[in-house]
Amino acid sequence: MASVLAHLAIAKEYIRKNPEGVKNHQEFYDGSVMADLHVDKDFTHYLGKYENETDLVRRFKEKFNVEKFARHCKFDRDMNLAMLLHLFSDRSFFNELFPKEYLQTVSLKQFRADYSHVMDAHETFITEKYGVSFDMVSPEVGKALNQSLAEYKAKNAGKQVATDAKLVYSEKDLAKFIDFASSVDLQKLIKQSKTSGVSCGVGK
Repeated sequence: MASVLAHLAIAKEYIRKNPEGVKNHQEFYDGSVMADLHVDKDFTHYLGKYENETDLVRRFKEKFNVEKFARHCKFDRDMNLAMLLHLFSDRSFFNELFPKEYLQTVSLKQFRADYSHVMDAHETFITEKYGVSFDMVSPEVGKALNQSLAEYKAKNAGKQVATDAKLVYSEKDLAKFIDFASSVDLQKLIKQSKTSGVSCGVGK
């Protein structure tokens, strides 16, 4: 999934591009990170299960059931709209930034090392380019977010850090992705999902 800062940057850019489409900016920022506050990501991200977890191409093209969320959610709050943007961004994150050739050849273990490395490496870039920080969310969400991150770090403490991790995508690629994700027509995605379940063409 995309990092918290990337989600906030996407939310900020979405608001800039759709000034009339978001009434409550605070709710929108909170909603843009809400799915990452829960320990059970399968539940919050509408993830599918696959027997072959090493098939990374299929895993990331089909894993996030964005349309299912759109069909069942009542979009009566900006927070819910931002949650949809979060799911769309997470699915797009893997399909837009990670080359298909890379996903077809890399091991799951190496992928996880590269994924963690590239996200950490670009945090400063996102903060400086888009002017985002954890302070953008409400105190309640910020507290839950810090707790979630602390639990994640504790869970992964002691794990060996790969020394050969690669920067799979560049800062330029990341900026292009943030522009792509923040340009999605969420209302069109909702309408298509509720009427036919058709995807909005995510991925390559």
